[in-house]
Amino acid sequence: MADIGPSDRRRRMVLRLLAAGLIGADAVAHAPRTWAQEASDGVNRLIGSVSVNGQAADVGTPVGPGDSVTTGPDGHAVVVIGDNAFLFRNDSEVEFEPEPDNIAVRALTIVSGAVLSVFGPGDNTIRTPVASIGIRGTAAYVNTGAAQTYVCVCYGEAEFRSAQGQVLDSVRTFHHNAPKRIHGEAAGARIEPAPVVDHTDAELILLESLVGRVPRSPARDTAADGCTVTATPPRAAWTSEVSVLIKGLFRPTSGCRG
Repeated sequence: MADIGPSDRRRRMVLRLLAAGLIGADAVAHAPRTWAQEASDGVNRLIGSVSVNGQAADVGTPVGPGDSVTTGPDGHAVVVIGDNAFLFRNDSEVEFEPEPDNIAVRALTIVSGAVLSVFGPGDNTIRTPVASIGIRGTAAYVNTGAAQTYVCVCYGEAEFRSAQGQVLDSVRTFHHNAPKRIHGEAAGARIEPAPVVDHTDAELILLESLVGRVPRSPARDTAADGCTVTATPPRAAWTSEVSVLIKGLFRPTSGCRG
């Protein structure tokens, strides 16, 4: 499995740079509208070594169905395709499957590494070496290697299947309340609860804003692990997180979030 992720210090630096040019302290109230005006299909932000279809990428490099994106050891990227947006961690490789209309992305394969994704309405599929995740109207963080896959459906619905097609579980989540770790066939093609790691609400706000949306407001829900997420008015919930993002002081999530 890919390394869990950068240190707190590196994350702060990376996210500040990814947000450079997108936000200012005076833009909090209108952040989603402002950021969405800046976004276009393809690579929107990058740091370090990033390639598209094996060629070095830059801001503005087109990305669409049928393309692949790879980040190096120092590489991070934000990619927008239609009403979907993706944040690539370092050492990641993703293949977007071809689509008849060549515009919308409905399926992608994460060959290795870690990607945070937000999707527009409709059914989508994320494949990894050990699992297939069918999702609807959701955000998901996936970190995978050859033997196991970590998945947090941040909000929305998902069905988890093994690479062989066996249904392992399904979830309906509101706020990071049912992360899973999926083991490959060598370990019995099984699924188990996992903690929340290496992704934040602030990153979700950044991605959703690029496609003209705001994340779903946290709603009260009690998961099987006993974590309870308390309902919060949408404006208060996400304005607080935007402020944290702008200040660059947030840390990777761990444990239940309330």
